[in-house]
Amino acid sequence: MFEVYSEDQLDYQTGGPREKEMLYHPSDVLQWIMPHHCLHFYYGEVDRKEGKKHTGLSHVIQTVIKKKD
Repeated sequence: MFEVYSEDQLDYQTGGPREKEMLYHPSDVLQWIMPHHCLHFYYGEVDRKEGKKHTGLSHVIQTVIKKKD
């Protein structure tokens, strides 16, 4: 299970890395998780209150995967 900031986060200015190279594109994440069973995938906006530097509307990628047997 993980959540990362997407490349779209640069437009929000509500936290996370300020360099595109440190952010994620959904197609890359989908490719990485392809060998596994995807239980949850979300690419979109969330409201975060994680301290002064990570507060407000943000753009993330969330995934929960299960290793295939």
